[in-house]
Amino acid sequence: MKSPRQLHPIGGILALLIILMATAPASALKVNPANLALNRPCLQSSTSPWSHPNDAQGAVDGVINGNFGFHTDDEVNPWWQVDLGTLSLLTEIRVYNRLGSSFPENARSIEVLISPDGREWQSAYRHNGTVFGGQDGHPLVVSVA
Repeated sequence: MKSPRQLHPIGGILALLIILMATAPASALKVNPANLALNRPCLQSSTSPWSHPNDAQGAVDGVINGNFGFHTDDEVNPWWQVDLGTLSLLTEIRVYNRLGSSFPENARSIEVLISPDGREWQSAYRHNGTVFGGQDGHPLVVSVA
């Protein structure tokens, strides 16, 4: 499959927070969910006038407060990605949307893509067009197990 830069899953501005969750290897005795994306390297398609320095990292800094974690410019097909650094057994991907009157509807058509190598991508989920939450305890939870 094409890279996220070549796909057209989202229109407009993308401003949300994505957390990748995983479990320990199957051989482990105890399974503990972990935020594998925490402080990992990120990229995004563009920045906006509202972006912060090192904007893409705002999605993986561990802060979930209802504000945006990163902010792309108003463009066709914006994207954001995180490099977990190693192959991992993912069980779920949590997407925390911004809340309040700050355009939470921008993420209605989000598509989650996963890749073992950053070159070949497959769709793990395409959202149904509804607005979802985040800090309110209702993030989008994508099961990938």
